[in-house]
Amino acid sequence: MLAMALALQACRAAGDTGAVDAGGSPGHAGGQPAGSGGAGEDAGVAGGAGGGRGGDSGGVGGAGGVVAGPDVSGRWAMIAFEDPVAVGLREMGGVLTGEGCCTGLDSSSGPPAPFMCCGPVNGEIATRHATFWLTFELGSQSIKYWSDAFVSANGQRMTGRFKTMTSQHVMDGDYPGIPVAWVRIGFADNWLPVGISAAHQVLTTRSGAYDLVLSEERAAGNDFAPNQTYRLGLGYRFVTGDLGVFWDGEMSWNASDQTMVVGPVPETEPRLPVALALHFQGPTLTSVDATMSSGARYSFQATASQP
Repeated sequence: MLAMALALQACRAAGDTGAVDAGGSPGHAGGQPAGSGGAGEDAGVAGGAGGGRGGDSGGVGGAGGVVAGPDVSGRWAMIAFEDPVAVGLREMGGVLTGEGCCTGLDSSSGPPAPFMCCGPVNGEIATRHATFWLTFELGSQSIKYWSDAFVSANGQRMTGRFKTMTSQHVMDGDYPGIPVAWVRIGFADNWLPVGISAAHQVLTTRSGAYDLVLSEERAAGNDFAPNQTYRLGLGYRFVTGDLGVFWDGEMSWNASDQTMVVGPVPETEPRLPVALALHFQGPTLTSVDATMSSGARYSFQATASQP
């Protein structure tokens, strides 16, 4: 699983965005990950929402008096990457510590010792911006899984970028990484909660990559450019791409009008929608409606991406 991830990462550094950026069906090498179904968004939520505590956290951001962000202490699963990455975070004064694994956490307060891709997590959070990384050893290499994310005000969701670095291959600093989201999981969950939902079944049978172009009749503001093509992918349990990353626990399927309703989720990155409506004709996605946290709505026409 990890070897595949590292190989794909090297390809992405050379310009191949891979399944997650294309949004296709993100891999889950090694069979079904520890969690494989769509419980509701609030299922298995652990840890509290900090709600944006103030305080002096000198050293975070390089200056004293920086306001610490929402409390992100607790267990988190990352979506959507080849590996079922999960971390247990502890936050104090804007400093993040904890443990994590590329194969999901143990069903307790920490990672299982026998797993080879587990290690410490370190990072920081200021206001609603968190940066943290998981470091572990694999053979002669030191591996770093790095994420930079915006945190929702209620501390329940994060979205941002993710990339891997090794002692033998240091990722170009200009490479932005792939889009990911982090969602809270419970102490009984290794990764995403287990269960098969209607949304999961729909995504499995309608997987694919699509190009989205803004419809003229539904241009509500300037969040999206009218002549730009945006990418969206469907597959396994996820919706990925330029409109954000979501898992099936944040979705519901309306069979009567063939629409996948995504969200609403808490606002994280202001430039990303908090809700989507994916409209299908049979197995084919035809259009997408996106709602921003401001209430602005946009409509996109969807066409299958060319190989």
